[in-house]
Amino acid sequence: MLFRSVVKQTAFAVLIVDQFEMVSTRLRELLGETVKVTYAKTSMVARQYVDERNFDLILVDTELPNVDLAGLVESLKRLKPDIPIVGIYMRDVPNAFSDAMRLKFAGHVYKPFHKAELEVLYDEFLFSRDVKVVSIKGPTLTALTPIMQIGRAHV
Repeated sequence: MLFRSVVKQTAFAVLIVDQFEMVSTRLRELLGETVKVTYAKTSMVARQYVDERNFDLILVDTELPNVDLAGLVESLKRLKPDIPIVGIYMRDVPNAFSDAMRLKFAGHVYKPFHKAELEVLYDEFLFSRDVKVVSIKGPTLTALTPIMQIGRAHV
């Protein structure tokens, strides 16, 4: 984690859309000061925040009541097409990967959150956006090539 703090001194901005605020609190606890978390309880508030603010990542709970998830994802992408949107699933959802692909999420993560999974999410969607390709007298090294893929929907 030391290398990350040298490369990126400011916090990443993450929007979490979930009906329960404790989910965003847990995310803050696990990722600490490297991530500034903004919480939206409804899809309407999420759209407003995305329209008015800049985020590096959006996490959307797939169990939001009375929400057309496909419509929400589409509208958020229309507002800010370059922000990756990741679905949050309960651990017992057997078809999370195919559902994430159907909804056109950039990936998915399970709750309750586990630090190791969030670190992979951090590396893939946040940290790698600020890391540049580096050449050290020989082959090119890149931090953009993940060693393992956890929850990444390749669409």
